[in-house]
Amino acid sequence: MTKKIALDAGHALNSAGNKTPDGIFEWHLSNQVALAIARQLADYEVEISRVDDPTGKTDVSLAERVSRTNKIMPDVFVSIHHNAYQSKWGTHSGVEVFYNANRKNDTEKALATEISASLAKNTGLTNRGVKTAAFYVLTCDARIVAVLAEGGFMDSSIKSKILQECTY
Repeated sequence: MTKKIALDAGHALNSAGNKTPDGIFEWHLSNQVALAIARQLADYEVEISRVDDPTGKTDVSLAERVSRTNKIMPDVFVSIHHNAYQSKWGTHSGVEVFYNANRKNDTEKALATEISASLAKNTGLTNRGVKTAAFYVLTCDARIVAVLAEGGFMDSSIKSKILQECTY
C-alpha cells in the first residue's frame, strides 16, 4: 500500500530575515533536504507531495500549507526548517524536532524522536531533542502525523558549512 508524505520546505526566498549572515536563504537549505528525502524514498511505495512552492518564489501562507496538507490527507507531514539565533554568527548548534503541543500524539512523538536522532547522527550536530509547540503548520487534520524539523542553526559559525554541504 502506497504511503503519502507531504513535505514543506519552510520559508520562501522572499521571507524576511530567513537567511544566513552571508546571504544563504533558509529555503535553499530546506529545499535541498526536501529533494534529498524525495530521492531517498524514490524506490519505495511512497507518494511525495510538496505543500510549499517548490520553486521558493512564492511564500505560501501557513493556512494554505495546512489546507493543502488536509486536501492531500498524507500519512505524514514534515515541515523542514533551519534555526537561526539573532541572525548573526555565533557558536550555537544543534537539531530539534517539534510535534503539536495540543495533540501530544505518541506516533508524532516517536517520529519526531526518530528524525531528531537521525539528523544528529547524519550531520554530527548536537541533538537538542524533541519538543512540543503550537506551530500553525502542525494544526493539520488530527489523523495526519505532523512534525516540524529544525535541521541545525544556519547562523552557526562552527556548523554552517556542515548544513551547506550536507547531503542528508
